[in-house]
Amino acid sequence: MDKEKECLGFRLGKSQKARLFSGTRARLAARGNYPSIRETSEKDIADLFFKDVESHIQLTKEQEYDLAREMHDIRRHLVVVDKDINDRSKSDELKQRLDIRRSNLQLRLDEIRSQFINANLRLVISIARSFMSNRLSFLDLIQEGNVGLIHAADKFDHHRGIRFATYASWWILRRIFQALAEHSYICKLPDQVMSRLRKVSQKLG
Repeated sequence: MDKEKECLGFRLGKSQKARLFSGTRARLAARGNYPSIRETSEKDIADLFFKDVESHIQLTKEQEYDLAREMHDIRRHLVVVDKDINDRSKSDELKQRLDIRRSNLQLRLDEIRSQFINANLRLVISIARSFMSNRLSFLDLIQEGNVGLIHAADKFDHHRGIRFATYASWWILRRIFQALAEHSYICKLPDQVMSRLRKVSQKLG
């Protein structure tokens, strides 16, 4: 399978890489305008993805703070709930209620994560464009950037006092640099070397 057929999820099996694109397919399928895989070319998939990205509204600073604070509280509650579930002194009836509580908390946490991810897909595209001169295709760069975005959503802490986009940019860039190091050279180079090479290339170019 060539590189173009591997982009946007075709070369993804398990792991978090496929989440964004499977979500895009599900939303478009629900609208009744998503063709089958056999009828869909790579360009069509890219167009559908970009169209789906445009449908998401960016978060305001206040919305971002409120969601991040709620996400932090949910994670803290999950730790307490998990501890109670594993407590042998708790009754089975109580553990069942705790399981339901945990499921609801996890569902809400996933919803908030999705809001952060979907609202910042444009950021991934913007960063990926700056690396289009490299050997990885634009769609592969977006795919790798999305992985970094997912990591950022998992690790974001609003107590650091920075916007999510600022924090996510570091993870997106890190993932893209790793991908370039793995795919652009026969011999794999360390991330620090890749960063230095890019700086030198910019000065020379």
